[in-house]
Amino acid sequence: AMTAELIRSGYRRIAFVNGPTESNERARHRAEGYLAAMQEAGLAAPPIHVVHDEAAIRPETGAKAIRILRQQDGIDAVFFTSDVFAVGAILACRELGIDVPGQMGIAGFHDLEIGRVVSPTLTTVQVPAMEMGRKAGHMILARIAGKRLPKQRQDLGFSIISRESTRRGLR
Repeated sequence: AMTAELIRSGYRRIAFVNGPTESNERARHRAEGYLAAMQEAGLAAPPIHVVHDEAAIRPETGAKAIRILRQQDGIDAVFFTSDVFAVGAILACRELGIDVPGQMGIAGFHDLEIGRVVSPTLTTVQVPAMEMGRKAGHMILARIAGKRLPKQRQDLGFSIISRESTRRGLR
């Protein structure tokens, strides 16, 4: 959904920065969604930039990714699977003289407070993290109490929060 939002905002060479997918189903699904949205729009997907050090959820990691990705031909937006990475990328763009969102759109994931206070403010995917934790806790307690639970997944949804770091967020 975020990749499709970036495409609707006029971005065409959208890079994706993700964690390793081998042992992370959520990361794998995000990568699949990114690739599907690019394919559906008829756009070539640049190689996915994978952050292998899971302890590296720091702004510096996003800044490093921007420095690497700007070397690729024509990247005009980057979707990070962490707001922390995305904020680091915004700060690196400022340092490198890259206009966000004019030359480079930046989007994140989680809707952390830092994304609301950085300038420009961060476009992001908001997930109901508290509700997810609450629901999981209730399910665990129900299992402990011997109750049978449905095997289907519980979809709590998400929202795209458009802010200043992408063109659509400026409207």
